[in-house]
Amino acid sequence: MPAWPSTLPAPNRPGYALKPATAFSRTNMDGGKARQRRRFTSVPTAIPVSWLFTEAQLGIFEAWWKFEISFGASYFAMSLWNGKGFNSYQVRFTKAYEAPVANGKYFTVSAEIEVFDLLTMTKAQLAPYL
Repeated sequence: MPAWPSTLPAPNRPGYALKPATAFSRTNMDGGKARQRRRFTSVPTAIPVSWLFTEAQLGIFEAWWKFEISFGASYFAMSLWNGKGFNSYQVRFTKAYEAPVANGKYFTVSAEIEVFDLLTMTKAQLAPYL
C-alpha cells in the first residue's frame, strides 16, 4: 500500500476536525419523542485536511497523487491525530484536492479524507473514567 510521502508535512492542525458519520437512524414521530436505533457498528470518519506546500512540495504531491494513489482513488497509509495520539491509518480521499496560491509562493492544499476504525479506548480503559 502506498504511504504518505515522508518529504511532505503532516496536515495542519487549524481546520483539522474529526467528523464521524452517523451510526444510527432517527424517526420523528407525529407525537412524542423521536425514535433512534443503531444501524452500523463501524462508520467512516471524515477529516478535512490542509497543508501549506512550497512549489517543490506541491510537485511531489501532484506526482504522488497521480502515480501512487491513482488520482486519489486508492487507499494509502498516513499518520493522523485523535484521542489516542498520532497513529498510522489506511485512508483515502473523498474528492479531489484544491490548491490555491497563498502569499505568492506557497500553495494551501485542502482536501477531505476518510478513515475507518479510528483507534479509541477500549471499554476496559474507559471504565475508570466513568
